[in-house]
Amino acid sequence: MFDIDEVSGYRTVVKCMGRTFSAVAADGEVTITDVTDITRPVRLGVARGRGSDGRWRIIGPNEQDVLTTASLLHAAIALRQAVEPAFAARAVRSE
Repeated sequence: MFDIDEVSGYRTVVKCMGRTFSAVAADGEVTITDVTDITRPVRLGVARGRGSDGRWRIIGPNEQDVLTTASLLHAAIALRQAVEPAFAARAVRSE
């Protein structure tokens, strides 16, 4: 399960680089949340408006377009980096 199209109204969970992300589809949008710390989930953004090419607009927490992608994992990582740029630096060092 890594395509945004496959996310249902029930919580879909993906894990990457020590983080846990949740995605839930409702009303034509997929909300992506970092739930690594279950006591403080962080809403990262949404996927909206799937195009004819199968790609979704990924919108960050400040309503900025982050990228377009069909991949749930790619969207979650890009949104996490948009929220916490230091996360990107740590991820690069650990690869």
